[in-house]
Amino acid sequence: MWSALASAQPAEPQTQESLVRDALARYQAGLDAINKGGVPPAPTGGVQPNRPVRELRMADVVQLALEKNLDIAVERLNPQSVDLQIAGFKNTYLPVVTSTIGQRDNYQLPRDQLQGGDRVSVATTTFNGAMSQNLPWYGGVFNVSWNNNKQDSSSALVRFNPTFTTGLTASYTQPLLRGFGIDQQRQQIKITQINREISEETLRATVTQTLANVRNAYWDLVFARSAVDVAQRALALADKLVEDNKARVEVGTLAPLDIVQAEAEAANRRQTLA
Repeated sequence: MWSALASAQPAEPQTQESLVRDALARYQAGLDAINKGGVPPAPTGGVQPNRPVRELRMADVVQLALEKNLDIAVERLNPQSVDLQIAGFKNTYLPVVTSTIGQRDNYQLPRDQLQGGDRVSVATTTFNGAMSQNLPWYGGVFNVSWNNNKQDSSSALVRFNPTFTTGLTASYTQPLLRGFGIDQQRQQIKITQINREISEETLRATVTQTLANVRNAYWDLVFARSAVDVAQRALALADKLVEDNKARVEVGTLAPLDIVQAEAEAANRRQTLA
């Protein structure tokens, strides 16, 4: 089974100019080897000498693409970011609970006989609570409030001491026209949910396209290596035919023209290999 070879260690960073010079040097080395009657050096795929290499099969290449490809990594983050936006919009519909606790002391100096004492103090303790919530349908708003206070007086004329005042109020506000069918918040949630589906489809398309490109590149490499191998064997056969024709011409079984034809065929195969 054909396999692509990749360096187990990261290659040194190269500039575009150095890559072009390296490619030209390899091409020239291949031409020199062919002109000398040999075969070009096998491509190393960018692996430098004395560096460990590992064999990559199709499943390994696909796995690496899914783990290391930056486009896929970015597209994977898009659905998560959209989920955060949806959660932010839905926070508007969470209930809001408030509370109020207070203490107030009031001292009154006597101005008449009805004060109930020389120095009357009135202490008022307040502890209130409320909850409100925007409902996620029809634009309604629900409110519940509980108000409670305690009043303690030092007046001798107060019959009931302390006194408590408690009230519970619940209300529901429902718009009949504006915001009944759709409001800005619900519109944003629906738009963001659609964008979430779009981001998922974009992720699937990116993964599919990336894997297709990886598979095509893998098999292109396999084909290229096979084509080089076939061209090398064809050149070796052509050179062998030239030698055989020379021997036959020497013994008189072939005409010299056959040598020229064999050499022309060998030259064509050298060009194909280059």
